[in-house]
Amino acid sequence: RMTPEAHHGEPVRINLASIAAEIIAELVPEALAKNTEIELDTIDPLCPIMGFPTAIGILVRNLVDNAIRYTPEG
Repeated sequence: RMTPEAHHGEPVRINLASIAAEIIAELVPEALAKNTEIELDTIDPLCPIMGFPTAIGILVRNLVDNAIRYTPEG
């Protein structure tokens, strides 16, 4: 669920790769606990997009967390 503040105002230019890298770094311990390797592989280190930083962060966190949670160990 999203709070109204997550997408308040106009979209801004954000660096998707940077947001993804931060979130992946935070979730590495969970991946390691399942003996799962996780990495970010991007062609564009900036990966600029227009969006709402909080909402994009929540989306990426949910995707990565679900990938770790529902991938079999190893």
